[in-house]
Amino acid sequence: MASSATKRIWYSQYACEKSGDFPEAYILIGDREVADPTLEAWAAFHQALTVAGYDAVRVGTYNCRPITGGSKLSLHAYGIAVDIDPFALGNPYYGRSHPKGWRFSWAETKFTEGQVIAVESIRTNDGKKAFLWGGRWNTVKDYMHWEIDVPPSSLATGINWNTVPGGAQLAALRVEELQETLNKMGAKDHEGKALVVDGDFGARSQSAWINGMRQGGGGITQGKADARYVRRNVNVTSKFS
Repeated sequence: MASSATKRIWYSQYACEKSGDFPEAYILIGDREVADPTLEAWAAFHQALTVAGYDAVRVGTYNCRPITGGSKLSLHAYGIAVDIDPFALGNPYYGRSHPKGWRFSWAETKFTEGQVIAVESIRTNDGKKAFLWGGRWNTVKDYMHWEIDVPPSSLATGINWNTVPGGAQLAALRVEELQETLNKMGAKDHEGKALVVDGDFGARSQSAWINGMRQGGGGITQGKADARYVRRNVNVTSKFS
């Protein structure tokens, strides 16, 4: 588990979008702004909680603000954290002054143990655990909070989709639909080529999918509707190489 200070260093160039506007990832209920290197990780996060049956009402990611009760930037300002269903909706934040702030209880969170484990099981291709849950913190308990727990260099190796619930179940037909959509968007692979629609989500399709999310539709062909389709249907990706 890396410290917040370390993560601020890792993602310093993304603080308050100083390197440019964030792309969007589809997380549970809609598009949310996140730091560019984290796109695939949030897709895996969405997949894991969706398969585990979590029903979200409110999801918040990027916010250029300081931490609660402090002056340093929150990790939300770096696009590497998400809050899901805060206090009134089931996942409270308990600070040090709260009588429950130091004690952990599954009764205090809307997440089930299985849902938490589903996200905590996600690994990068270099074997690193991708996410940290605020419910695991040693002092305060921030049940709504999840954050990236690896540096951009680990995320650059890719997510190991065999560690993502449902990630190993590939539906060839849906992959073909996804490839067709990426081609309509004009999203090219790592060699600048359009995809062959063959139902195989290999390295070319992976790179085109990531490029498609980064361009966000951009008015190309079907535009943002296609970009949302790409983000929602990442769960077909199981042959990353």
